[in-house]
Amino acid sequence: MSTKTGTGDAYLLYHSIGQYPGKHADMLAGLTDFTDAWAAPNGDQWADVLPKRQQFIDLWAELIGAPQGTVTTTESVTTGLMAVIGALPEGTLRGKKVLVAEDGFPSL
Repeated sequence: MSTKTGTGDAYLLYHSIGQYPGKHADMLAGLTDFTDAWAAPNGDQWADVLPKRQQFIDLWAELIGAPQGTVTTTESVTTGLMAVIGALPEGTLRGKKVLVAEDGFPSL
């Protein structure tokens, strides 16, 4: 992995941002498509973007081998973890501790 910018080498940051050949063009095309749909004066914005969100979820589920319908998205690790904890049956965690790594997300 490289720490130099502009080398074209791949890199990963702790929040999973990475580089690959053609990333700039891919992002420009994706953001242009989104802007065209979102700014259109036709009221079809959600009908355009929600299927794309579902396509992303389905592709992610396939990649990690998760059964269809068992994966979703969340705005943050904190929100996701709280949703899981909140969905547990009452009393599941009563009197217990939930441990989180010290170097994990600070909002947890």
